[in-house]
Amino acid sequence: MKVYTSYFAIQCENPKAKAVCIVPPKFFHGPNIKEFAPSEVLLRELKSGYIDKQEYFSLYRKKLNKLKPTNIKKLIHSGDVFLCWEKDYDNCHRHVLAEFLREHGYDVEEVVEKYVSENH
Repeated sequence: MKVYTSYFAIQCENPKAKAVCIVPPKFFHGPNIKEFAPSEVLLRELKSGYIDKQEYFSLYRKKLNKLKPTNIKKLIHSGDVFLCWEKDYDNCHRHVLAEFLREHGYDVEEVVEKYVSENH
């Protein structure tokens, strides 16, 4: 199954968009998949400098590893676009999410172009 990752600034209007963050922006009206979001504590530890980016990614991955495959399947639909705030894919938890999903048999691609509705 093919799914995507991206960030709010370019994909928030996509009808298949789902947030994967603690708090999505007010302009985003899609669902937020908290199971795929980092915890508030983890993000706070990163921002305070208590942990570095590599430890953040490692601890986030441990959170994902606790998800049961049957629960993962319930959260994902073909064509979903998982969004967070960070523009830089390599500097963001969504690259860890993408790796995790690939290991569970999903085809994951990062979307770098702005979503344009067919109605415009």
